[in-house]
Amino acid sequence: MSFETGGAVRTRGRRFHENANEIYRLPSFDYLSEDALKKFIEKHETEQVPRLKKLKDYFLNHTDIKYRNDRADEERADYRMSHNFARYISILIQGYILGKPLTYNHENENLLAALNEFNDRNKEQSHNSNLELNLSIYGRAFELVYMNQQSEECMAMVDPIQAFLIYDTTVEGNVVAGVRYFNVQIGEDVERFIEVYDDQKIYKYQSGENLENMKFTGEQQHYFEGVPLIEYWNNDDRIGDFETVLDQIDGYDVSHSDTLNGMEDFADSYLVLAGQPNTESEDIQEMKKSRVIVLDDPTNEGIQPNAFYLTKTYDVAGEEAFKNRTVNDIHKFSFTPDLSDEEFSSNVSGEAMKYKLFILDQLRSTKERLFKEALMVRLRLVAQMWKIKRKDANIDDLEIVFTPNLPTNTSELVQTAKDVTGIVSEETQLSILPFIEDVQAEIERKKAESRERRDMYEQQPLFKQGVMNG
Repeated sequence: MSFETGGAVRTRGRRFHENANEIYRLPSFDYLSEDALKKFIEKHETEQVPRLKKLKDYFLNHTDIKYRNDRADEERADYRMSHNFARYISILIQGYILGKPLTYNHENENLLAALNEFNDRNKEQSHNSNLELNLSIYGRAFELVYMNQQSEECMAMVDPIQAFLIYDTTVEGNVVAGVRYFNVQIGEDVERFIEVYDDQKIYKYQSGENLENMKFTGEQQHYFEGVPLIEYWNNDDRIGDFETVLDQIDGYDVSHSDTLNGMEDFADSYLVLAGQPNTESEDIQEMKKSRVIVLDDPTNEGIQPNAFYLTKTYDVAGEEAFKNRTVNDIHKFSFTPDLSDEEFSSNVSGEAMKYKLFILDQLRSTKERLFKEALMVRLRLVAQMWKIKRKDANIDDLEIVFTPNLPTNTSELVQTAKDVTGIVSEETQLSILPFIEDVQAEIERKKAESRERRDMYEQQPLFKQGVMNG
């Protein structure tokens, strides 16, 4: 089978270019000449961008079934049903990993205040969630830390199709440079703008759409003491969450499409008139109108006249078994549970839910580790700017807490909280309840309610009378 994708035909073999996930390296920034920069951009566009675009196509449900070109008979049905497993997988994982906001803990309250101000200004929760979605789709995500016109620290998403990093050749794999490039339509011409970041400056270039006539247009200091273009990794191979099941998604699409086409063709089955050699096309039209077939006498050869539809027999049970097995494989190999499964009912206990999500939890540990590493790069860049502004900037002991967005059995957790009364502290007891976001604030509210009830009781006449008589 072959698929036609954007003018090119993909046959059996490697789906993407062998360098589609290559990590670019140079000994140091000094080796990044204009000629080397051109070659890196050309390699990125020709070898890596096609993979990124194809993964985004699958997320948008533009799967390969849409481009199938192996049906020779134009009269036959040609339904092409795509199924958006890719979006399901990415949205599920995005919600599970970062559906709840990150929390930060540090003994320095001033540092936390500065961090909260930075996060609120940059809509950090939404920003992180979008980063995770890009990680799930592309296997990588990029953000740019910069200063706005008010000299405030900011961060922005960068499209992976327009950016890449260059690492050094040491075993540590330190970042040498970041590259961001994009096209702008100016009148009838298309101009390409290129920004190169090292740990001190931003270098700007401009060229034609195909990198012709590239020229250096200027540079500026950024003061972050580090490359401000940050790459997040989804896993150590930088592959997307549904990338390993593209073949299974294609197989499911083909199976469903062919089943529907078979049903449509069945409705257009051939009418066979046996033993009636003298039947004319006018006779057939008359039969269709009257819905009556007049059968002739037996022929001289002894053939009995007969009329029947010629149809194809389908193994319905076998096809359904194949589809179900394919769906199971998609979920198994993407490490995502099928939430439409009857076993994911509302009465499942919290402990049972943990077992059902066990494999996804293993994926989470890898994702959180890599996300936290890139997140600390972001915070170190921001902290460097805080040092310049004479703010608290020691983030070494900052604790970043991820909270998986799990479905919870609230009644079960409430009962658990009751069962530990007198065994653990009130703070630990309240932390069990998922609907209490700020435990300390809840404790203070409880204390305030107790004081209010005591004050109201002390204002009662019987209480005052008892005090006076005492």
